[in-house]
Amino acid sequence: MSLQIRQTRFEKGRPLVAVSLTGTTGEEIAEQTRKAVEQQVQVIEWRADYYLAGVSDLKEKLLESEVYLDMLKIMDEVEQIAGDIPRIFTIRTKGQGGEIDLDQSVIGDIQLFMAQTGLADFVDIEVKAFKPEFGGIGGSLLKKRVDDIHKEGSKVILSYHDKEEMIPAVFIVKLVTAMSKYRPDICKVAAMANSKEDANSLIKATAYLDKTEDIPMITMAMGKHGISTRVIGGKYGSLVTFASVGAPSAPGQIPAGVLRERLDEFYGA
Repeated sequence: MSLQIRQTRFEKGRPLVAVSLTGTTGEEIAEQTRKAVEQQVQVIEWRADYYLAGVSDLKEKLLESEVYLDMLKIMDEVEQIAGDIPRIFTIRTKGQGGEIDLDQSVIGDIQLFMAQTGLADFVDIEVKAFKPEFGGIGGSLLKKRVDDIHKEGSKVILSYHDKEEMIPAVFIVKLVTAMSKYRPDICKVAAMANSKEDANSLIKATAYLDKTEDIPMITMAMGKHGISTRVIGGKYGSLVTFASVGAPSAPGQIPAGVLRERLDEFYGA
């Protein structure tokens, strides 16, 4: 189970360290990118919802080209600074633990645009926005979104986030198996651990999937009880772990330098 992006191989073992850029201006995003490079992170995610949340009259401006051009400039600058570090483009709505409220059709337009630029190695798609059992808008539209982004040359991370509670292990297994049928390049599950047992539940599900399925995965338990999963998850099949260089984008994220030290202790420097 491995995936080659630029010069980076996503594979089981010591997980790659990713950081999320949460700046609200182009200048902040560029500065966070520089810090990420200094911290020798291996994957960069631009959480564009933080930036878009700071755009006044966003819905009206999205009807024009200016916002799209500004996002293009930001992503281009990220590439100039980050070089060959793989990049993920992500937008999360408030209902998904993000910063904005936008219709899925608008989010889809932005995702497709970013894939067309060639500047996003991955586009993250939140499955809650589509699957009917999650209150979404339907599996056929999700398949089309994944297919459209693939046609533009970007990889797809199909993700599920729950900042309130942990999903039972058996449901995690069913969820990832169902997600894989849409043929994303990576399936991601991140849920809140309200206890050590919750964190163990996620690790058990990850280990089971790693042994029984050939599905590239990113899994982590959020919150203080889930910090250990950000370190040991790679041993059980999770390809990437998330840290912070600015404001944490999820509960339980720790600074990239601290996480790297813990990974060195667990896997060896």
